[in-house]
Amino acid sequence: MKLTPQQIKKREFTKQLRGYSVEEVDSFLEHIAEEFDEVTRRNEELQRRIGELEKQTLDIKQIEKNIQDTLLKNTDNPSRAIDSAKKQASLIIKEAEVKAAYLLEKVRKQELEVQESIFALMQERNVVLAKLKALVLAQSSALNIALQEIEQESIEDVLSRASQEPEQETKTTIDIANIVGKIV
Repeated sequence: MKLTPQQIKKREFTKQLRGYSVEEVDSFLEHIAEEFDEVTRRNEELQRRIGELEKQTLDIKQIEKNIQDTLLKNTDNPSRAIDSAKKQASLIIKEAEVKAAYLLEKVRKQELEVQESIFALMQERNVVLAKLKALVLAQSSALNIALQEIEQESIEDVLSRASQEPEQETKTTIDIANIVGKIV
């Protein structure tokens, strides 16, 4: 499944007791990472192809130089043969230049598309990370407020409630570092 910016923007995660599903968020981020890797591989392939085309252009220029050198060495040939060889060489060169220009333009367009895709994925990743960080901070603040309220309760209230509910035990453990580690 190809990932689009629209899918990233509209992606919603199910909420659980402590917030979003860690597995679902991790899965989604893994998918983004895979897409980004694919775009990077495509970009590297296009860079390699550009290098090949530039080498072909150099080879064509070397052929042109060799033809010109040959023409200069063979000055004793009739002028018609020289003119014909020059025209033929010129046509070969023009044809090669047109083909090389077309291929280079095509590769540059593909490279631009890849770069735009990379940029869009990076922006989407940053948005997702910012949302996740905001969520973690909000959850952390809510937990801190709840803990402060518990700490501010008077001992009498705690003893009174304990005498009313003798068999119930309340245990609150919050591992914020673990939550942040799972999300990030």
